[in-house]
Amino acid sequence: MTNLEGRHVFADTWIALDQVDLQAYMGLLILAGVYRSNNEATKSLWDAESGRPIFRSTMSLQQFHVLSQVIRFDDRTTRLFRWRDDELAAIRNVWDRWVERLPLMYNPGPEVTVDERLVPFRGRCPFKQYIPSKPGKYGIKIWM
Repeated sequence: MTNLEGRHVFADTWIALDQVDLQAYMGLLILAGVYRSNNEATKSLWDAESGRPIFRSTMSLQQFHVLSQVIRFDDRTTRLFRWRDDELAAIRNVWDRWVERLPLMYNPGPEVTVDERLVPFRGRCPFKQYIPSKPGKYGIKIWM
C-alpha cells in the first residue's frame, strides 16, 4: 500500500519501494527507539558530526522523510467501509500479525501481575480515554 500512496502523492517521480527498503526504514525506526531518541529531531540523527553513522549509511534523511510521509499498511479506498466495524482498520493486518507472533516471543509464567496504564496521547483516536487522576489525563489505556 505504500507504493500505491507513493504513486498517488509523487506520481511519475515515485520509485517503487521494495522489501529491503521497507525493512531498512523499519529498522531505523526501531534503532531510533533503542537509542531513546523520541524527542530528538530526525535531522540530528543524520548529522555528520553528532549523528549516528548507521542512519546515514542506511538511507538519506530525505528518503526517510518521504517514506514517513507515504507509508501505509492498508488500502485507503476500503478503509471507511471497514472502519464501521473495526476501529483498528488502518493497522488491522499489522496488529493481527503482531498478536500472532507475540506468544512466540514471550511466554509469561504463573507469577505475572497485570496492571493498567494510560499512555499519554492527545491525537485523534476513537478509543482514547480521559482519566483525571492520571498525570497525562488523555491517552490510550493498555494493560501490561
